Amino acid sequence: MKDTEPSYTAFMLAVSQVLLHTHPEERNRRLVNDEMATMSQWFVDECAHQTADPKFDASQYTVESVNQDYTNLVQVDILRKHVFEKNIRKAIADGATQVVILGGGFDTLVMRLRKHFPEVQFFEIDHPSTSVVKKAVIEKKKAEYPDIDGPNAHYIAADFEKTSLKELLEKEKSFKPDSKTAFMAEGVLFYLRESTVRGILTDINTLGGLGSQVIVETLDAINSSAQDQQLAADVASVGEDQRWALDPAQAKRFFEMYGLSTRDVNDHRDRQVGFATDAEMASVRQQEGAKTYTLELTSKLGRLSHYERPDRTAAWDASR
Repeated sequence: MKDTEPSYTAFMLAVSQVLLHTHPEERNRRLVNDEMATMSQWFVDECAHQTADPKFDASQYTVESVNQDYTNLVQVDILRKHVFEKNIRKAIADGATQVVILGGGFDTLVMRLRKHFPEVQFFEIDHPSTSVVKKAVIEKKKAEYPDIDGPNAHYIAADFEKTSLKELLEKEKSFKPDSKTAFMAEGVLFYLRESTVRGILTDINTLGGLGSQVIVETLDAINSSAQDQQLAADVASVGEDQRWALDPAQAKRFFEMYGLSTRDVNDHRDRQVGFATDAEMASVRQQEGAKTYTLELTSKLGRLSHYERPDRTAAWDASR
């Protein structure tokens, strides 16, 4: 990610939600409700306001201008967001008193959920160049929409490659170590170095209470799809290189090294269940090579080093 501008992938996800909300097909419109679309538009407008780069000019993106392949890809991305939100709501129902979102981008989850769960503390951590846009939007809109902000919403600007998760959360007076927590990492870990990912998982083990839920998205280590190679090249061209991936065959053991037991594995086809009919599922592009893991913190590990590598075959790091 470039230090001087917000995440382009976060921007395009916001644009995508606006486009889907106005899509002529009802099956696409229902994926994005009015609240999600309105908030996403705020972020799109603020990016254009803060950034001179023409790629942040949303006027070039219209429902009429995008092809079916792009629409299908957007469907997968938005369905992913529904899966993450469903898991966060379930974790809260199961007793989580804190939610920690790693790399929130322009996601609207905290802005929408905090009012429904005033007893839950929400912490969202993202790169400073993206976080500054989110904070500006909240500051501008909270007078008219007071529910989007409150004492249980905490936005932290930080670079995970420079500052550990443990260090960031220990500075937050509202964060309670060893409490039941829901940790969420959607579309962020594969942009980090392997040592950074391992450090984050170590910190989750240290900070979370037993029974904490961890929902993470990974790329598969073995990935030869031409479509995925093109996607990786596209995001690299805007300074967001994919650096880390995890072999699904090794994932269970990999997470167990950090006291995390796998409760569910969800791929792109699974994400559509409950949000699309069988006929609609057949028309959605099936992106290979990505998984969402729902994990539970079942054991505390003590002095596990951030850089301990128990199984070098489990992960692949492009920066090595």
